[in-house]
Amino acid sequence: MFGAFAILKGLILIERLELIMTLFLFLIVFLIFFSGLSHFDINNLKTIDLKYFFLPYGVILWALAGASAIPEIKEVLTLDGKWYNRAIIWGTIIPAILYLLFMFIVVGVTGKSTTPESIAGLINFLGRGVVVWGAVFGALASMSSFFIIGLCLKKVFWYDYKIKKNLSWFLTCSIPLIGFLFGLREFIHIIGILGVILGAIDGTTLVLIYLRAKKKGDKKPEYSLKIPSILTYALIGVFIFGLIYHIIYSFK
Repeated sequence: MFGAFAILKGLILIERLELIMTLFLFLIVFLIFFSGLSHFDINNLKTIDLKYFFLPYGVILWALAGASAIPEIKEVLTLDGKWYNRAIIWGTIIPAILYLLFMFIVVGVTGKSTTPESIAGLINFLGRGVVVWGAVFGALASMSSFFIIGLCLKKVFWYDYKIKKNLSWFLTCSIPLIGFLFGLREFIHIIGILGVILGAIDGTTLVLIYLRAKKKGDKKPEYSLKIPSILTYALIGVFIFGLIYHIIYSFK
């Protein structure tokens, strides 16, 4: 309900909430990180099984996906193009580092006892207090994604499909609730599937749009990328490979 209200109010409220929530996310991750250092065992990192190397592909792709935030960045940053460039680059690097720190300390502490949602496995080492902080971390991370993706989807319904503003908001916010009521509650499984399928579609589409814009675009961009063609097609190959791997693994 809180997330739906924020999406209804729009970008001004969301950007303020995002700033506060992001600061709390940093605080919680560093709190868990430094609390877990005394229980860290380097041998736990050796429990990695390369047989499952690609298993978290969809989840990681979903966690690092941020294309839906770019139109909102353009609304917030009315300065020259170098700020768009920096916002996109650092907006990708910083979350990746934060997630890496979190994964590093969780696996280093719990090893083979690591649970799917990460937090429950830490109880025996860091106490039940970590569950509270972990729940707050999970709620903030999920809420943050819900804000931006929900706002972007509302605008797609509103601007692109010419659906009335309030109905666009209702369609955006009601579908996740309906899915939850009908039993879609395995969070990791859901974002894994979404990351693989939507990541492959979205990623491939973005690469193709980039290639077409470089070839036929007639507007001077705020900034320009110089990516070798072979790398762009390699990216498409990675997205397609991830999708095929996930399909094959699902039927095993």
